[in-house]
Amino acid sequence: MATPTPENREETRRERFGAFAENSREVAEALTGLWALALAVSVFATLYFGRDVFVPLALSALFAFMLEPLINWLARWIGRAAAAVLVLIVVLAALVELGFVLSRQLHELADQLPAYRGNLAAKIRDVAPAGNGVFAKLTHLSEDLQKTAEQAAPAKGGDGSGEKAPLDVRVVQTGKSTPIEALQAYVEPLMGPLGTTFLVILLVVFMAIKADDLQERFIRLVGHGRIGATARAIDDGTSRIRRYLGMQLLTNLIYGIALAAGLHFIGVPNALLWGGLAAVLRFIPYVGPWIAVIPPLLLSLAVSPSWMGPLLTLGLFLALELVTGNVLEPWLYGASTGVSSFALVVAAVFWTTIWGPIGLLLSTPLTVCLVVMGRHVPSLSFLNVMLGEEEPLSASERMYRRLLRPRSFARGREMAEDFVAAHSLVEFYDGVLLPVVRAFERDRAEQRLDAEQRGALARSLRALVEEIDADDDYDGAAAPSPRAYRVLVLPARAGRDLIAALMLARVLRLEHFDVRLAASRGEANVALDRLREEAADLVVVSAMPPTLLADADLLCRRIKSIAPEQKIVVGFWQGAGEDAQPADEDEKLPDVEAVVVSIGAAVALCEGWAASEAAIEAGPSAEADMGAPA
Repeated sequence: MATPTPENREETRRERFGAFAENSREVAEALTGLWALALAVSVFATLYFGRDVFVPLALSALFAFMLEPLINWLARWIGRAAAAVLVLIVVLAALVELGFVLSRQLHELADQLPAYRGNLAAKIRDVAPAGNGVFAKLTHLSEDLQKTAEQAAPAKGGDGSGEKAPLDVRVVQTGKSTPIEALQAYVEPLMGPLGTTFLVILLVVFMAIKADDLQERFIRLVGHGRIGATARAIDDGTSRIRRYLGMQLLTNLIYGIALAAGLHFIGVPNALLWGGLAAVLRFIPYVGPWIAVIPPLLLSLAVSPSWMGPLLTLGLFLALELVTGNVLEPWLYGASTGVSSFALVVAAVFWTTIWGPIGLLLSTPLTVCLVVMGRHVPSLSFLNVMLGEEEPLSASERMYRRLLRPRSFARGREMAEDFVAAHSLVEFYDGVLLPVVRAFERDRAEQRLDAEQRGALARSLRALVEEIDADDDYDGAAAPSPRAYRVLVLPARAGRDLIAALMLARVLRLEHFDVRLAASRGEANVALDRLREEAADLVVVSAMPPTLLADADLLCRRIKSIAPEQKIVVGFWQGAGEDAQPADEDEKLPDVEAVVVSIGAAVALCEGWAASEAAIEAGPSAEADMGAPA
């Protein structure tokens, strides 16, 4: 038996350490997932069982936030404490007055309802089923069966013995209750809501007075010394919530005014009451508008002698909802909340489940706060991904996902055409397709793709380069000179370099350059041999990472050995947004004129050099023309 050498023992030790490290990472990931699940469950449980505490706090914070601009304006003259108390007194007085107005109008409406009894009876007769209809027969059958069951029930006892069942005897106190008991019966159900209301009012006053102090304490608590970042997060959240509430108030006012005017012309009584009620109820997401439609619709059934009034009322509500939801709200809201529409629906369901109707009212402001936290706190970035309105994937990532899915090339092509129509072919290559090629090469190097996926992706990329048409920006390009600028494009090493070379060649041809592309090793050898006889105006060597600059340098040295005076540019396609770098600033590539990192930079460089050479060639003839006699 051979004795293990020190090298073998070291290799074995490294393998065991690697296996241990891999198992440790897996265990750590599992524990992290369990910890996150336990934390989420604990948060949900705390919110649910602590709703008696959190709901008044959340309502108070919302009301204090809504009143803060007015309090800040008054505080410049009378002080913050007096301003907060005065604003709250005025708001409460206005709410009480509004309640009296609504109550008075409701009493007037109740006094008018008996006059509409004939209209209601006529409509009931219109919708009642005929006496010989199927529905009527089923109703009569059900009534007969119920009567038969009631007659047969006393005949037997509960045990089927035939004896009569014992009677249920209860002792009921018939005496009159004392005034204290009557008062208690009326007041006791109101104690909970009144206590919560008083607590909310008290908290609103203190939050309004101590707004700066509370904000500073919050920064001290969660900022951990990062005052600037925490202040930006607070400003971001407050501006979004304030913009949302302001736009919602404006939208609801427009909606209420339009509804009141429409109901007035239809002939529904107390149209102003129903318009104001609808404006208030629309603050409750999703269900508020449909609650607001019920009273005027029922009232139109009572006051209208025909079905035209109810139909017009229902049509008015539907039309206003369509216009408000599809035109007014998108136009006014814009990106005011930063929350996706789907996330708002999910948030409404979640907060309603946790806190009931109050949770539905608070769902949007609370969700906005969560999104802001996800945007500014790195550990909570998943909240911004899940709830935010920003695209979860970039254009290149969406394209790569489509090309990876079986039979999804048509969707990828459609996305490419839309992108080119909205931007340009160069931006599509630099911003979408080159990153897709880089992601493809990275996944292939890490063996995340099977052979079928690799082949399909390579074919799809080639097809996108060759088939996607350019936009109209290139149709007006300058006409070619009598001798077009000649560009030779050579891939440095691999298929990825060829894909990028195809992109550059396509754009240069659209810009009226005389472009030759070596798509294979044999074509490259032929093109290099031609350089001995006739040099091109420019040679571009295409290199896409993980192809190295050293690989491009080898090809550049070969070109220089064949044509020492040949002008060479290396396209090292790392990303858009960077300019060409002069060759003397890059010690690794002494034989090239410049290194470019994007298709746009390469095209701009070619255009500049072509214009310079055209000006040089036109110089002597221009001077001769200037010296010729008129």
